[in-house]
Amino acid sequence: MANPATRAGGSVVQSRGRSRLRGLESQPSIARFSHPLERSSRIPVDRLFQQLPRHYFTGPLIPQDEFTMPPELSGIPRDKPLIYLAMGSSGTPEIVAKVVESFEGKPYRVIAPVRFQLGRVPGVHVSANVLVTDWVPALEANKMADLAVIHGGIGTVMTATLAGKPVVGIGMQMEQVANLACLERLGFAIRVSKCKDPSRHVQAAIQTLLQDERAKANAAAFAKVIARWDGPKLAADLLFEHYGASPPSGM
Repeated sequence: MANPATRAGGSVVQSRGRSRLRGLESQPSIARFSHPLERSSRIPVDRLFQQLPRHYFTGPLIPQDEFTMPPELSGIPRDKPLIYLAMGSSGTPEIVAKVVESFEGKPYRVIAPVRFQLGRVPGVHVSANVLVTDWVPALEANKMADLAVIHGGIGTVMTATLAGKPVVGIGMQMEQVANLACLERLGFAIRVSKCKDPSRHVQAAIQTLLQDERAKANAAAFAKVIARWDGPKLAADLLFEHYGASPPSGM
């Protein structure tokens, strides 16, 4: 039997075995066949994956306990709305720098684990309301924030949705744009087109979403749906099924 292969950020696993949905109830929050985050009121998730031969749905797979929380982040004041700005490893440094600089004078505090990108752009001005750090525990930081500004990589998408936060997204390439489009269809995201300086549109989208109670409710509701998908357990069960009941030697 062929080894399983992971697809769509660890959410859909493809195998040469028969198609099966593992451990999931029917969910109306899945949309078309193109992406597991999309929504449809007509295609329940069990029927959806019955029509995708050799695929298994596991749910979100995100790193756990990979980074520690910086002390300065744990003690950040909560006197203003808190924005989480995360651009993974593929955010365009010049665009990230423009967005960071656009927070000067804004009535928000910002957690920005983007030191990796800013280190590639000389002379970036970081205002006092922006806390620039190295990598942080993404899910925990998202839970602290009121809103996430992300590039739409599957890790940033999954941690924002698990935390139940509205999203402003700047997709840097097509897979990220598609991920963000799914959240937009779910009713709690605004996509901003990638350009030389998208910061004005990012700030407008932040202001809109912070005042949008329906978007907040949609994000919180979807967090409850996605939390039922125990990705690590379902993926482990699938591997256990494929490789047999005996653990590898030495384990």
